[in-house]
Amino acid sequence: LDIGREILERKGITILEMDLEFPYHLRILFQEMLLNYILLYYMKRGETDQLRIVLVMEEFQNMLPQSYHERQVGGETIKNLFRESRKLGIGTISIAQEASELGNFVLANCKTQLHFTTVTKIDIDTVANGLFLKPHQIRYIDYFWRGKCLAKIKGRTQNMLIKTHPPPFTGKITDEQLKEISKRWQSQKSE
Repeated sequence: LDIGREILERKGITILEMDLEFPYHLRILFQEMLLNYILLYYMKRGETDQLRIVLVMEEFQNMLPQSYHERQVGGETIKNLFRESRKLGIGTISIAQEASELGNFVLANCKTQLHFTTVTKIDIDTVANGLFLKPHQIRYIDYFWRGKCLAKIKGRTQNMLIKTHPPPFTGKITDEQLKEISKRWQSQKSE
């Protein structure tokens, strides 16, 4: 498999799923190799102001090294990705259920933040710090409910509460259903 040609240069969406049955240490090894390859691939092509690729990393907290030994040998690639991606034309979307699980390097290099329902004190404090909330504003974080989130776009707007559309599907979705949804989105986009 030529990752450059088959994934990075090809138009469309590529989904790489590593579920929980995949051993954790092998997931870390695979993601480090893949992300390092992507970084080197775009470094070779040079800096740009154009968006070349968007990486969506769901359950991002599971991609971060957990143990002392994993942190010694892994994690630098992810940090480098967040530090270097913008100038290489790489967009990153990191989705995590707990804001406190994200490293400071994520929020420090994040231009747009969307924070949905947050319930634990440590997560509320992380969101408040990331959004530069004043002490009297922090209590409102606990009032969000489904379909609403607090958004920040660095340098463009003040923090704002926005309403989000419900997802086009609920529950489990098959590959065939995902392809059909993708086709509908593409046809709407071309109209």
